[in-house]
Amino acid sequence: MKDPDGSLRRGLQIMMGKATFSDVAAIIGSALVGRDRPVSAFEPFPPQQDGAVAFFSGELAPHETIAINARCLIICRPEVAGAISKRGASVVSSDYPKFDFARVHREFFPPPPTKGIHPSVEMDGDLIFGDGIEIGPGSLLSGRIKLGDGCR
Repeated sequence: MKDPDGSLRRGLQIMMGKATFSDVAAIIGSALVGRDRPVSAFEPFPPQQDGAVAFFSGELAPHETIAINARCLIICRPEVAGAISKRGASVVSSDYPKFDFARVHREFFPPPPTKGIHPSVEMDGDLIFGDGIEIGPGSLLSGRIKLGDGCR
C-alpha cells in the first residue's frame, strides 16, 4: 500500500499507541507542558479517555471546577494553560486552539485522496492529462501543461 505523504503511518501510530503528546506539540510548533503520553483519541472538551487530545478555547475562572482527566492533553490559549496544567492535564499552548486541534487531527487522519479533477479547478490553455491524475480544490492550470499518468 502506498503512503506518499506519511498520513497512513501517522494514523496507524495512534491506533498502535506510538504517537505521543510531544508529536502533537511538534505539529503545532509549541512546547509540551506536562507528561508525555501516547495519544489514544481525539475528543471534545473535557476529554474522558486516558491519552485523549482535546481543545479548550474558553476562559477558566480560578474558582471554576471542571473535571479534567489528568492523563489527557489539552490544546488551549496561553492565558489558561497554567490553570489547566494545575488541574493535572498536559498542555500545549496555542493562540488558535480549535484550528490547531483540527490541523493536528487532519495530520493524523487526512481525508482520502480523490482521483480526477476537483470541480473548483480553473483551467485555461493547452492541457494534456495522463490517466489517474489528481488535481485538488482551488488549483489553477494555465498555459501549456502536460501531466503524466498518476500525477498529483
